[in-house]
Amino acid sequence: MDHVRNQKLGIAVSGGVDSMALAALCRQLKYVPRASETKLSFQAFVVDHKARDGSTTEAQSVCRRLDRMGLNPVLLTLQWPDGLDPSKLPDFETQARRLRYQALGRAARDHATQCLLLAHHRDDQAETVLMRLASGHRGLGLQGMTPSAEIPECWGIHGLHQSGEREVLANRVRASKPNVQTEPKPLLGLEGGGIRIYRPLLPFSKASLIATCVFYNTRWVEDTTNQDATRTPRNAIRRLRRTRRLPLPFQSKELVQMAMRIHERAKDRNTRAENLLKACEVIIFDARSGRLVVRMHSRALSAGPIPEDHLEKHVIRAQHVVSRLLRRLVETVSPKENISFRSMGPAAKAMFPGIENPDLEVLDPGQESSSFTVGGVHFCRLISSSAEPAAGKIPSSRVRLDPKHIWVLTRQPYASNTDVPTISIPPRTSPQVASFPYPQLLPTPVPSRFPPSRTQLSRSSHWSPFHLWDGRYWIRLCNASPSPLLVRPFREKDLKLFRGSLSPERKRKFDDLLSVAAPGKLRWTLPVIAEESEMGKVLAVPTLGMVLEEVERVIRWEVRYKKIDLGKGKNDGFIVH
Repeated sequence: MDHVRNQKLGIAVSGGVDSMALAALCRQLKYVPRASETKLSFQAFVVDHKARDGSTTEAQSVCRRLDRMGLNPVLLTLQWPDGLDPSKLPDFETQARRLRYQALGRAARDHATQCLLLAHHRDDQAETVLMRLASGHRGLGLQGMTPSAEIPECWGIHGLHQSGEREVLANRVRASKPNVQTEPKPLLGLEGGGIRIYRPLLPFSKASLIATCVFYNTRWVEDTTNQDATRTPRNAIRRLRRTRRLPLPFQSKELVQMAMRIHERAKDRNTRAENLLKACEVIIFDARSGRLVVRMHSRALSAGPIPEDHLEKHVIRAQHVVSRLLRRLVETVSPKENISFRSMGPAAKAMFPGIENPDLEVLDPGQESSSFTVGGVHFCRLISSSAEPAAGKIPSSRVRLDPKHIWVLTRQPYASNTDVPTISIPPRTSPQVASFPYPQLLPTPVPSRFPPSRTQLSRSSHWSPFHLWDGRYWIRLCNASPSPLLVRPFREKDLKLFRGSLSPERKRKFDDLLSVAAPGKLRWTLPVIAEESEMGKVLAVPTLGMVLEEVERVIRWEVRYKKIDLGKGKNDGFIVH
Protein backbone atom coordinates (compact mmCIF):
# COMPACT_ATOMS: atom_id res chain seq x y z
CA MET A 1 0.00 0.00 0.00
CA ASP A 2 2.92 2.35 -0.60
CA HIS A 3 0.86 4.40 -3.03
CA VAL A 4 -1.66 5.36 -0.30
CA ARG A 5 0.88 7.40 1.66
CA ASN A 6 -0.24 10.88 2.62
CA GLN A 7 -3.92 10.00 2.33
CA LYS A 8 -6.99 9.70 4.47
CA LEU A 9 -7.92 6.04 4.91
CA GLY A 10 -11.39 4.78 5.69
CA ILE A 11 -11.92 1.86 8.09
CA ALA A 12 -15.04 -0.28 7.95
CA VAL A 13 -15.83 -1.20 11.57
CA SER A 14 -18.61 -3.54 12.68
CA GLY A 15 -17.59 -3.62 16.34
CA GLY A 16 -16.56 -7.28 16.16
CA VAL A 17 -13.12 -8.46 17.17
CA ASP A 18 -11.77 -8.39 13.58
CA SER A 19 -12.57 -4.78 12.79
CA MET A 20 -11.76 -3.55 16.31
CA ALA A 21 -8.31 -5.14 15.99
CA LEU A 22 -7.87 -3.27 12.71
CA ALA A 23 -8.98 -0.04 14.39
CA ALA A 24 -6.54 -0.60 17.27
CA LEU A 25 -3.66 -1.20 14.85
CA CYS A 26 -4.49 1.92 12.85
CA ARG A 27 -4.52 3.92 16.07
CA GLN A 28 -1.06 2.61 16.92
CA LEU A 29 0.41 3.81 13.62
CA LYS A 30 1.04 7.23 15.11
CA TYR A 31 3.53 5.61 17.49
CA VAL A 32 5.49 3.95 14.68
CA PRO A 33 8.94 5.56 14.11
CA ARG A 34 8.88 8.13 11.30
CA ALA A 35 5.10 7.78 11.13
CA SER A 36 4.80 11.52 10.75
CA GLU A 37 6.31 11.20 7.27
CA THR A 38 3.39 9.10 6.08
CA LYS A 39 0.83 11.77 7.01
CA LEU A 40 -1.98 9.23 7.20
CA SER A 41 -5.31 10.01 8.80
CA PHE A 42 -8.21 7.68 9.48
CA GLN A 43 -11.98 7.87 9.18
CA ALA A 44 -13.99 5.05 10.71
CA PHE A 45 -17.37 4.03 9.29
CA VAL A 46 -19.80 1.98 11.39
CA VAL A 47 -22.74 0.32 9.59
CA ASP A 48 -26.01 -0.32 11.42
CA HIS A 49 -27.73 -3.05 9.40
CA LYS A 50 -31.06 -2.61 11.23
CA ALA A 51 -31.48 -6.39 11.00
CA ARG A 52 -31.94 -7.23 14.68
CA ASP A 53 -33.10 -5.64 17.91
CA GLY A 54 -30.49 -3.53 19.64
CA SER A 55 -28.33 -3.02 16.54
CA THR A 56 -28.63 0.78 16.71
CA THR A 57 -27.67 0.96 20.39
CA GLU A 58 -24.74 -1.35 19.72
CA ALA A 59 -23.55 0.69 16.71
CA GLN A 60 -23.71 3.91 18.74
CA SER A 61 -21.66 2.28 21.49
CA VAL A 62 -19.03 1.23 18.92
CA CYS A 63 -18.90 4.81 17.64
CA ARG A 64 -18.21 6.13 21.13
CA ARG A 65 -15.28 3.71 21.54
CA LEU A 66 -13.85 4.69 18.15
CA ASP A 67 -14.24 8.35 19.03
CA ARG A 68 -12.15 7.81 22.17
CA MET A 69 -9.56 6.15 19.92
CA GLY A 70 -9.42 9.28 17.76
CA LEU A 71 -10.75 7.58 14.62
CA ASN A 72 -13.55 10.08 13.82
CA PRO A 73 -16.43 7.58 13.51
CA VAL A 74 -19.43 8.08 11.24
CA LEU A 75 -22.58 6.01 11.78
CA LEU A 76 -24.22 4.68 8.58
CA THR A 77 -27.74 3.27 8.83
CA LEU A 78 -28.98 0.93 6.10
CA GLN A 79 -32.40 1.81 4.72
CA TRP A 80 -34.84 -1.08 4.17
CA PRO A 81 -38.39 -0.75 2.79
CA ASP A 82 -40.97 0.16 5.41
CA GLY A 83 -42.47 -2.81 7.17
CA LEU A 84 -39.82 -5.22 5.92
CA ASP A 85 -37.92 -7.42 8.34
CA PRO A 86 -34.60 -7.85 6.51
CA SER A 87 -33.62 -10.84 8.62
CA LYS A 88 -36.50 -12.78 7.02
CA LEU A 89 -35.25 -12.26 3.48
CA PRO A 90 -34.08 -15.50 1.83
CA ASP A 91 -31.14 -13.61 0.30
CA PHE A 92 -30.49 -11.38 3.30
CA GLU A 93 -26.71 -11.85 3.13
CA THR A 94 -26.62 -10.77 -0.52
CA GLN A 95 -28.90 -7.76 -0.04
CA ALA A 96 -27.11 -6.63 3.12
CA ARG A 97 -23.74 -6.89 1.36
CA ARG A 98 -24.95 -4.73 -1.51
CA LEU A 99 -26.43 -2.04 0.74
CA ARG A 100 -23.42 -2.12 3.07
CA TYR A 101 -20.85 -1.59 0.33
CA GLN A 102 -22.91 1.16 -1.27
CA ALA A 103 -23.28 2.95 2.08
CA LEU A 104 -19.55 2.60 2.78
CA GLY A 105 -18.67 3.75 -0.73
CA ARG A 106 -20.85 6.85 -0.57
CA ALA A 107 -19.53 7.72 2.88
CA ALA A 108 -15.93 7.28 1.72
CA ARG A 109 -16.57 9.50 -1.31
CA ASP A 110 -18.32 12.18 0.73
CA HIS A 111 -15.42 12.24 3.22
CA ALA A 112 -12.77 12.46 0.46
CA THR A 113 -11.50 8.94 1.17
CA GLN A 114 -10.47 6.78 -1.78
CA CYS A 115 -9.09 3.84 0.21
CA LEU A 116 -11.23 1.69 2.48
CA LEU A 117 -9.68 -0.84 4.86
CA LEU A 118 -11.57 -4.06 5.59
CA ALA A 119 -10.82 -6.52 8.39
CA HIS A 120 -11.09 -9.80 6.45
CA HIS A 121 -8.59 -12.31 7.83
CA ARG A 122 -7.15 -15.75 7.08
CA ASP A 123 -10.11 -17.66 8.53
CA ASP A 124 -12.48 -15.59 6.37
CA GLN A 125 -10.36 -16.56 3.38
CA ALA A 126 -10.69 -20.27 4.20
CA GLU A 127 -14.47 -19.89 4.51
CA THR A 128 -14.67 -18.06 1.19
CA VAL A 129 -12.70 -20.74 -0.64
CA LEU A 130 -14.80 -23.50 0.93
CA MET A 131 -18.01 -21.71 -0.08
CA ARG A 132 -16.75 -21.40 -3.65
CA LEU A 133 -15.85 -25.08 -3.72
CA ALA A 134 -19.35 -25.92 -2.52
CA SER A 135 -20.79 -23.66 -5.25
CA GLY A 136 -18.95 -25.54 -7.98
CA HIS A 137 -16.09 -23.14 -8.63
CA ARG A 138 -12.87 -24.65 -9.93
CA GLY A 139 -9.44 -23.50 -11.09
CA LEU A 140 -8.84 -19.75 -10.86
CA GLY A 141 -12.25 -19.32 -9.23
CA LEU A 142 -10.73 -20.65 -6.00
CA GLN A 143 -8.15 -17.91 -5.44
CA GLY A 144 -10.37 -16.35 -2.80
CA MET A 145 -10.33 -12.71 -1.75
CA THR A 146 -7.59 -10.51 -3.14
CA PRO A 147 -5.54 -8.11 -0.97
CA SER A 148 -6.98 -5.15 -2.88
CA ALA A 149 -9.79 -4.56 -5.36
CA GLU A 150 -12.27 -2.04 -6.72
CA ILE A 151 -15.16 -1.58 -4.32
CA PRO A 152 -17.88 -4.13 -5.24
CA GLU A 153 -21.63 -3.64 -5.61
CA CYS A 154 -21.24 0.02 -6.67
CA TRP A 155 -21.29 -0.11 -10.47
CA GLY A 156 -23.02 2.93 -11.94
CA ILE A 157 -22.62 5.11 -8.83
CA HIS A 158 -20.45 8.11 -9.63
CA GLY A 159 -17.46 8.64 -7.41
CA LEU A 160 -17.56 5.07 -6.13
CA HIS A 161 -16.79 2.65 -8.94
CA GLN A 162 -13.95 3.78 -11.22
CA SER A 163 -15.15 7.38 -11.37
CA GLY A 164 -15.04 10.73 -9.66
CA GLU A 165 -11.95 12.26 -11.22
CA ARG A 166 -11.30 13.58 -14.69
CA GLU A 167 -8.27 11.68 -15.95
CA VAL A 168 -6.31 11.80 -19.19
CA LEU A 169 -7.57 12.97 -22.54
CA ALA A 170 -9.11 10.20 -24.54
CA ASN A 171 -8.44 11.67 -27.98
CA ARG A 172 -5.78 13.70 -29.61
CA VAL A 173 -6.00 14.77 -33.24
CA ARG A 174 -2.97 15.13 -35.46
CA ALA A 175 -2.56 16.05 -39.09
CA SER A 176 -2.85 13.14 -41.53
CA LYS A 177 0.04 14.48 -43.58
CA PRO A 178 3.50 14.25 -42.00
CA ASN A 179 4.60 17.67 -43.22
CA VAL A 180 1.69 19.49 -41.59
CA GLN A 181 2.35 20.55 -38.02
CA THR A 182 -0.80 20.47 -35.90
CA GLU A 183 -0.97 20.96 -32.17
CA PRO A 184 -2.93 18.14 -30.48
CA LYS A 185 -6.41 19.23 -29.40
CA PRO A 186 -8.33 17.59 -26.54
CA LEU A 187 -11.72 16.20 -27.53
CA LEU A 188 -13.22 14.17 -24.72
CA GLY A 189 -12.25 13.35 -21.17
CA LEU A 190 -11.79 9.96 -19.57
CA GLU A 191 -13.21 9.21 -16.16
CA GLY A 192 -10.84 8.19 -13.38
CA GLY A 193 -10.76 7.69 -9.64
CA GLY A 194 -13.07 5.50 -7.59
CA ILE A 195 -12.90 3.76 -4.21
CA ARG A 196 -10.57 0.83 -3.63
CA ILE A 197 -10.78 -1.65 -0.79
CA TYR A 198 -7.75 -3.14 0.99
CA ARG A 199 -7.50 -6.19 3.25
CA PRO A 200 -4.32 -5.73 5.30
CA LEU A 201 -5.23 -8.49 7.79
CA LEU A 202 -5.67 -11.26 5.24
CA PRO A 203 -2.42 -13.06 6.26
CA PHE A 204 -3.46 -13.20 9.95
CA SER A 205 -5.69 -15.63 11.81
CA LYS A 206 -8.71 -14.69 13.89
CA ALA A 207 -6.85 -15.92 16.98
CA SER A 208 -4.11 -13.36 16.37
CA LEU A 209 -6.72 -10.60 16.06
CA ILE A 210 -8.27 -11.62 19.38
CA ALA A 211 -4.80 -11.47 20.91
CA THR A 212 -4.32 -8.00 19.40
CA CYS A 213 -7.50 -6.68 21.01
CA VAL A 214 -6.53 -8.21 24.33
CA PHE A 215 -3.03 -6.72 24.15
CA TYR A 216 -4.34 -3.22 23.43
CA ASN A 217 -7.21 -3.58 25.90
CA THR A 218 -9.73 -2.99 23.10
CA ARG A 219 -13.30 -4.14 23.75
CA TRP A 220 -15.41 -5.74 21.04
CA VAL A 221 -18.97 -6.99 20.66
CA GLU A 222 -20.22 -10.42 19.62
CA ASP A 223 -22.99 -10.60 17.03
CA THR A 224 -25.08 -13.56 18.22
CA THR A 225 -26.67 -13.97 14.79
CA ASN A 226 -23.28 -15.15 13.48
CA GLN A 227 -23.75 -18.29 15.58
CA ASP A 228 -26.99 -19.24 13.82
CA ALA A 229 -25.98 -21.83 11.22
CA THR A 230 -29.38 -21.61 9.52
CA ARG A 231 -29.19 -17.85 8.91
CA THR A 232 -26.61 -17.59 6.10
CA PRO A 233 -24.46 -20.00 4.04
CA ARG A 234 -21.32 -18.49 5.60
CA ASN A 235 -22.61 -19.23 9.09
CA ALA A 236 -23.23 -22.83 8.04
CA ILE A 237 -19.70 -23.14 6.63
CA ARG A 238 -18.29 -21.59 9.81
CA ARG A 239 -20.14 -24.09 11.98
CA LEU A 240 -18.94 -26.94 9.76
CA ARG A 241 -15.31 -25.82 10.09
CA ARG A 242 -15.55 -25.53 13.88
CA THR A 243 -16.49 -29.18 14.19
CA ARG A 244 -13.00 -30.05 12.84
CA ARG A 245 -14.50 -33.09 11.12
CA LEU A 246 -13.62 -31.95 7.62
CA PRO A 247 -11.01 -33.92 5.61
CA LEU A 248 -7.48 -32.54 5.75
CA PRO A 249 -7.65 -30.80 2.30
CA PHE A 250 -10.60 -28.75 3.60
CA GLN A 251 -8.91 -27.54 6.79
CA SER A 252 -8.13 -23.81 7.03
CA LYS A 253 -4.37 -24.07 6.47
CA GLU A 254 -4.71 -26.18 3.34
CA LEU A 255 -7.52 -24.04 1.91
CA VAL A 256 -5.54 -20.83 2.38
CA GLN A 257 -2.40 -22.36 0.87
CA MET A 258 -4.40 -23.52 -2.13
CA ALA A 259 -5.86 -20.03 -2.56
CA MET A 260 -2.35 -18.54 -2.44
CA ARG A 261 -1.07 -20.97 -5.09
CA ILE A 262 -4.00 -20.22 -7.38
CA HIS A 263 -3.58 -16.49 -6.77
CA GLU A 264 0.07 -16.70 -7.83
CA ARG A 265 -0.94 -18.64 -10.94
CA ALA A 266 -3.52 -15.95 -11.76
CA LYS A 267 -0.88 -13.23 -11.26
CA ASP A 268 1.45 -15.03 -13.66
CA ARG A 269 -1.22 -15.25 -16.34
CA ASN A 270 -2.19 -11.62 -15.79
CA THR A 271 1.46 -10.65 -16.26
CA ARG A 272 1.65 -12.64 -19.49
CA ALA A 273 -1.56 -11.03 -20.73
CA GLU A 274 -0.19 -7.59 -19.79
CA ASN A 275 3.00 -8.29 -21.75
CA LEU A 276 0.95 -9.40 -24.73
CA LEU A 277 -1.10 -6.20 -24.45
CA LYS A 278 2.08 -4.13 -24.35
CA ALA A 279 3.21 -5.80 -27.56
CA CYS A 280 -0.03 -4.80 -29.28
CA GLU A 281 -0.47 -1.42 -30.91
CA VAL A 282 -3.49 0.72 -30.09
CA ILE A 283 -3.94 2.46 -33.42
CA ILE A 284 -7.10 4.38 -32.56
CA PHE A 285 -9.30 4.77 -29.57
CA ASP A 286 -12.05 7.30 -30.24
CA ALA A 287 -13.98 7.98 -27.05
CA ARG A 288 -16.57 9.97 -29.00
CA SER A 289 -18.05 6.67 -30.15
CA GLY A 290 -16.07 4.13 -28.11
CA ARG A 291 -14.30 2.69 -31.16
CA LEU A 292 -11.05 0.81 -30.64
CA VAL A 293 -8.66 -0.22 -33.42
CA VAL A 294 -5.80 -2.46 -32.36
CA ARG A 295 -3.10 -4.40 -34.17
CA MET A 296 -2.08 -7.69 -32.59
CA HIS A 297 0.12 -10.70 -33.07
CA SER A 298 -1.04 -13.22 -35.61
CA ARG A 299 -0.30 -15.86 -32.96
CA ALA A 300 -1.23 -15.82 -29.31
CA LEU A 301 2.19 -16.80 -27.98
CA SER A 302 5.61 -17.28 -29.52
CA ALA A 303 5.62 -20.32 -31.75
CA GLY A 304 8.33 -22.90 -31.34
CA PRO A 305 8.95 -26.56 -30.61
CA ILE A 306 6.75 -27.74 -27.74
CA PRO A 307 7.29 -31.19 -26.21
CA GLU A 308 4.31 -33.45 -26.72
CA ASP A 309 3.83 -34.03 -23.00
CA HIS A 310 3.67 -30.24 -22.41
CA LEU A 311 1.41 -29.39 -25.36
CA GLU A 312 -1.92 -29.64 -23.52
CA LYS A 313 -0.69 -27.49 -20.63
CA HIS A 314 0.75 -24.95 -23.10
CA VAL A 315 -2.56 -24.71 -25.00
CA ILE A 316 -4.57 -24.22 -21.79
CA ARG A 317 -2.21 -21.50 -20.60
CA ALA A 318 -2.27 -19.79 -24.00
CA GLN A 319 -6.07 -19.83 -24.02
CA HIS A 320 -6.17 -18.28 -20.54
CA VAL A 321 -3.65 -15.58 -21.42
CA VAL A 322 -5.37 -14.63 -24.67
CA SER A 323 -8.79 -14.67 -22.99
CA ARG A 324 -7.48 -12.21 -20.39
CA LEU A 325 -6.09 -9.99 -23.13
CA LEU A 326 -9.38 -10.01 -25.01
CA ARG A 327 -11.36 -9.28 -21.85
CA ARG A 328 -9.24 -6.16 -21.28
CA LEU A 329 -10.03 -5.01 -24.81
CA VAL A 330 -13.72 -5.88 -24.53
CA GLU A 331 -14.04 -4.02 -21.22
CA THR A 332 -12.87 -0.87 -22.99
CA VAL A 333 -15.85 -0.86 -25.35
CA SER A 334 -18.53 -3.02 -23.73
CA PRO A 335 -21.62 -1.58 -22.00
CA LYS A 336 -21.73 -4.55 -19.61
CA GLU A 337 -20.78 -4.47 -15.96
CA ASN A 338 -19.21 -7.93 -15.89
CA ILE A 339 -17.52 -9.72 -18.76
CA SER A 340 -17.51 -13.48 -18.33
CA PHE A 341 -14.03 -14.95 -18.60
CA ARG A 342 -15.52 -18.13 -20.06
CA SER A 343 -17.17 -16.17 -22.87
CA MET A 344 -13.74 -15.12 -24.13
CA GLY A 345 -12.82 -18.70 -25.07
CA PRO A 346 -14.67 -18.79 -28.42
CA ALA A 347 -13.40 -15.28 -29.20
CA ALA A 348 -9.80 -16.37 -28.55
CA LYS A 349 -10.20 -19.29 -30.95
CA ALA A 350 -11.86 -17.04 -33.54
CA MET A 351 -9.03 -14.48 -33.47
CA PHE A 352 -6.22 -16.99 -33.04
CA PRO A 353 -7.36 -20.25 -34.68
CA GLY A 354 -3.83 -21.63 -34.35
CA ILE A 355 -3.95 -21.44 -30.56
CA GLU A 356 -4.92 -25.11 -30.29
CA ASN A 357 -2.23 -26.16 -32.74
CA PRO A 358 0.91 -24.07 -32.10
CA ASP A 359 3.01 -26.21 -34.47
CA LEU A 360 0.84 -25.36 -37.48
CA GLU A 361 2.85 -23.03 -39.73
CA VAL A 362 0.13 -21.98 -42.19
CA LEU A 363 -3.53 -21.67 -41.35
CA ASP A 364 -6.33 -22.53 -43.71
CA PRO A 365 -7.86 -19.14 -44.63
CA GLY A 366 -11.25 -20.69 -44.00
CA GLN A 367 -10.36 -21.07 -40.33
CA GLU A 368 -9.84 -17.35 -39.81
CA SER A 369 -12.84 -15.37 -38.61
CA SER A 370 -13.36 -11.84 -39.84
CA SER A 371 -16.32 -10.84 -37.68
CA PHE A 372 -17.97 -11.92 -34.44
CA THR A 373 -19.62 -10.49 -31.31
CA VAL A 374 -18.78 -11.16 -27.66
CA GLY A 375 -19.56 -9.33 -24.43
CA GLY A 376 -21.66 -6.71 -26.20
CA VAL A 377 -18.74 -5.82 -28.51
CA HIS A 378 -18.54 -6.37 -32.25
CA PHE A 379 -15.13 -7.46 -33.59
CA CYS A 380 -14.34 -6.84 -37.24
CA ARG A 381 -11.04 -7.74 -38.85
CA LEU A 382 -9.64 -4.98 -41.02
CA ILE A 383 -7.84 -6.21 -44.14
CA SER A 384 -6.02 -3.46 -45.95
CA SER A 385 -2.93 -3.45 -48.11
CA SER A 386 -2.15 0.02 -46.79
CA ALA A 387 -1.59 -1.53 -43.38
CA GLU A 388 1.59 -3.16 -44.65
CA PRO A 389 4.50 -1.08 -43.29
CA ALA A 390 7.44 -0.10 -45.42
CA ALA A 391 10.62 -2.05 -44.74
CA GLY A 392 12.70 -0.53 -41.99
CA LYS A 393 10.09 2.10 -41.17
CA ILE A 394 8.72 0.61 -37.94
CA PRO A 395 10.38 0.11 -34.56
CA SER A 396 11.83 -3.31 -33.90
CA SER A 397 9.33 -3.84 -31.09
CA ARG A 398 6.56 -3.99 -33.70
CA VAL A 399 8.25 -6.33 -36.13
CA ARG A 400 6.45 -9.32 -34.66
CA LEU A 401 3.05 -7.70 -35.20
CA ASP A 402 1.06 -8.92 -38.17
CA PRO A 403 0.36 -5.68 -40.12
CA LYS A 404 -2.85 -7.18 -41.45
CA HIS A 405 -4.01 -8.57 -38.11
CA ILE A 406 -5.93 -5.40 -37.27
CA TRP A 407 -9.24 -5.53 -35.44
CA VAL A 408 -11.92 -2.86 -35.01
CA LEU A 409 -13.94 -3.13 -31.79
CA THR A 410 -17.25 -1.26 -31.51
CA ARG A 411 -20.29 -1.37 -29.28
CA GLN A 412 -22.73 -4.01 -30.52
CA PRO A 413 -25.78 -2.39 -32.21
CA TYR A 414 -28.96 -2.37 -30.16
CA ALA A 415 -31.29 -5.26 -30.89
CA SER A 416 -34.78 -4.28 -32.00
CA ASN A 417 -36.42 -6.44 -29.33
CA THR A 418 -34.53 -5.03 -26.34
CA ASP A 419 -34.95 -1.88 -24.27
CA VAL A 420 -32.43 0.85 -25.06
CA PRO A 421 -30.63 2.77 -22.30
CA THR A 422 -32.54 5.92 -21.38
CA ILE A 423 -32.03 8.55 -18.68
CA SER A 424 -34.62 11.22 -17.86
CA ILE A 425 -33.26 14.58 -16.67
CA PRO A 426 -35.86 16.89 -15.08
CA PRO A 427 -35.72 20.66 -15.59
CA ARG A 428 -33.65 22.57 -13.07
CA THR A 429 -36.78 24.10 -11.53
CA SER A 430 -38.32 20.68 -10.94
CA PRO A 431 -39.04 19.77 -7.29
CA GLN A 432 -36.96 16.62 -7.92
CA VAL A 433 -33.94 18.81 -8.41
CA ALA A 434 -34.78 21.47 -5.84
CA SER A 435 -35.27 18.82 -3.16
CA PHE A 436 -32.06 16.93 -3.88
CA PRO A 437 -31.29 15.61 -0.38
CA TYR A 438 -27.63 16.63 -0.31
CA PRO A 439 -27.33 20.02 -2.04
CA GLN A 440 -23.82 20.47 -0.66
CA LEU A 441 -22.76 17.41 -2.65
CA LEU A 442 -23.97 18.73 -6.00
CA PRO A 443 -20.94 18.97 -8.27
CA THR A 444 -19.59 22.41 -8.97
CA PRO A 445 -20.48 23.26 -12.58
CA VAL A 446 -17.33 22.81 -14.65
CA PRO A 447 -17.60 23.94 -18.28
CA SER A 448 -17.19 21.05 -20.67
CA ARG A 449 -15.24 21.21 -23.88
CA PHE A 450 -18.64 20.44 -25.44
CA PRO A 451 -20.46 22.70 -26.05
CA PRO A 452 -18.72 26.10 -25.69
CA SER A 453 -19.45 27.91 -22.47
CA ARG A 454 -22.67 29.92 -22.43
CA THR A 455 -22.51 32.82 -19.99
CA GLN A 456 -26.27 33.34 -20.18
CA LEU A 457 -26.73 30.26 -17.99
CA SER A 458 -27.08 31.25 -14.37
CA ARG A 459 -24.17 30.39 -12.10
CA SER A 460 -26.71 28.95 -9.67
CA SER A 461 -28.08 26.51 -12.25
CA HIS A 462 -28.72 23.06 -10.92
CA TRP A 463 -26.76 20.25 -12.46
CA SER A 464 -28.08 16.73 -12.40
CA PRO A 465 -25.89 14.10 -10.74
CA PHE A 466 -23.61 12.14 -13.06
CA HIS A 467 -25.36 9.15 -14.62
CA LEU A 468 -23.69 6.19 -16.28
CA TRP A 469 -25.36 5.88 -19.68
CA ASP A 470 -25.13 2.54 -21.47
CA GLY A 471 -22.30 1.47 -19.17
CA ARG A 472 -19.91 3.68 -21.19
CA TYR A 473 -20.51 7.41 -20.72
CA TRP A 474 -20.77 9.41 -17.52
CA ILE A 475 -23.02 12.37 -18.27
CA ARG A 476 -24.71 15.15 -16.35
CA LEU A 477 -26.94 17.95 -17.60
CA CYS A 478 -28.00 21.41 -16.62
CA ASN A 479 -31.51 21.50 -18.02
CA ALA A 480 -32.78 25.09 -18.07
CA SER A 481 -35.71 24.17 -20.30
CA PRO A 482 -39.24 23.89 -18.85
CA SER A 483 -39.51 20.19 -19.76
CA PRO A 484 -37.67 16.96 -18.98
CA LEU A 485 -34.96 15.81 -21.37
CA LEU A 486 -33.89 12.31 -22.32
CA VAL A 487 -30.45 10.86 -22.90
CA ARG A 488 -30.98 7.99 -25.34
CA PRO A 489 -29.35 6.42 -28.41
CA PHE A 490 -29.27 8.15 -31.80
CA ARG A 491 -31.83 6.61 -34.18
CA GLU A 492 -31.95 6.43 -37.94
CA LYS A 493 -35.15 8.48 -38.06
CA ASP A 494 -33.43 11.24 -36.02
CA LEU A 495 -30.72 11.93 -38.59
CA LYS A 496 -32.70 13.81 -41.26
CA LEU A 497 -34.54 16.07 -38.81
CA PHE A 498 -31.42 16.89 -36.79
CA ARG A 499 -29.32 17.69 -39.88
CA GLY A 500 -32.17 19.79 -41.25
CA SER A 501 -32.19 21.89 -38.08
CA LEU A 502 -28.48 22.73 -38.30
CA SER A 503 -26.99 25.72 -40.05
CA PRO A 504 -25.06 24.91 -43.26
CA GLU A 505 -21.73 25.30 -41.47
CA ARG A 506 -22.72 23.09 -38.55
CA LYS A 507 -24.25 20.56 -40.92
CA ARG A 508 -20.92 20.17 -42.77
CA LYS A 509 -19.08 19.81 -39.48
CA PHE A 510 -21.61 17.26 -38.22
CA ASP A 511 -21.31 15.18 -41.39
CA ASP A 512 -17.53 15.22 -41.12
CA LEU A 513 -17.67 14.17 -37.47
CA LEU A 514 -20.06 11.30 -38.19
CA SER A 515 -17.93 9.97 -41.04
CA VAL A 516 -14.76 10.03 -38.92
CA ALA A 517 -15.90 9.28 -35.37
CA ALA A 518 -19.00 7.14 -35.95
CA PRO A 519 -19.09 5.60 -39.43
CA GLY A 520 -21.81 3.20 -40.52
CA LYS A 521 -24.06 1.63 -37.89
CA LEU A 522 -21.77 2.78 -35.09
CA ARG A 523 -23.52 6.17 -35.10
CA TRP A 524 -26.70 4.52 -33.83
CA THR A 525 -24.92 3.77 -30.54
CA LEU A 526 -24.11 7.45 -29.84
CA PRO A 527 -25.89 9.17 -26.94
CA VAL A 528 -28.16 12.10 -27.80
CA ILE A 529 -30.07 14.63 -25.73
CA ALA A 530 -33.68 14.72 -26.87
CA GLU A 531 -37.05 16.09 -25.89
CA GLU A 532 -39.15 13.82 -23.72
CA SER A 533 -42.12 13.88 -26.03
CA GLU A 534 -43.81 11.73 -28.64
CA MET A 535 -41.68 13.25 -31.39
CA GLY A 536 -38.54 13.07 -29.24
CA LYS A 537 -36.68 15.71 -31.23
CA VAL A 538 -32.89 15.47 -30.88
CA LEU A 539 -31.38 18.66 -29.45
CA ALA A 540 -27.72 17.67 -29.13
CA VAL A 541 -25.18 14.92 -29.77
CA PRO A 542 -22.93 15.56 -26.77
CA THR A 543 -19.94 13.33 -27.55
CA LEU A 544 -19.59 15.07 -30.93
CA GLY A 545 -20.12 18.53 -29.43
CA MET A 546 -23.09 19.27 -31.70
CA VAL A 547 -26.13 21.20 -30.46
CA LEU A 548 -28.99 23.02 -32.14
CA GLU A 549 -28.45 26.77 -32.06
CA GLU A 550 -31.97 27.31 -30.76
CA VAL A 551 -31.25 25.48 -27.47
CA GLU A 552 -27.54 26.00 -26.85
CA ARG A 553 -28.34 28.60 -24.20
CA VAL A 554 -30.87 26.32 -22.54
CA ILE A 555 -29.05 23.03 -22.04
CA ARG A 556 -25.53 22.33 -20.90
CA TRP A 557 -23.73 19.07 -20.35
CA GLU A 558 -20.54 17.42 -19.25
CA VAL A 559 -19.69 14.00 -20.62
CA ARG A 560 -16.74 11.67 -20.04
CA TYR A 561 -15.92 8.19 -21.23
CA LYS A 562 -15.68 5.52 -18.55
CA LYS A 563 -12.38 4.62 -16.93
CA ILE A 564 -10.32 2.31 -19.11
CA ASP A 565 -6.99 0.53 -18.88
CA LEU A 566 -5.20 -0.38 -22.08
CA GLY A 567 -1.83 -0.87 -20.48
CA LYS A 568 0.83 1.33 -18.99
CA GLY A 569 1.56 4.42 -21.06
CA LYS A 570 -1.18 3.78 -23.62
CA ASN A 571 -4.12 5.70 -22.14
CA ASP A 572 -2.53 9.02 -23.04
CA GLY A 573 -1.36 8.11 -26.52
CA PHE A 574 -4.56 7.66 -28.51
CA ILE A 575 -4.58 9.07 -32.00
CA VAL A 576 -7.56 9.89 -34.18
CA HIS A 577 -6.66 10.48 -37.81
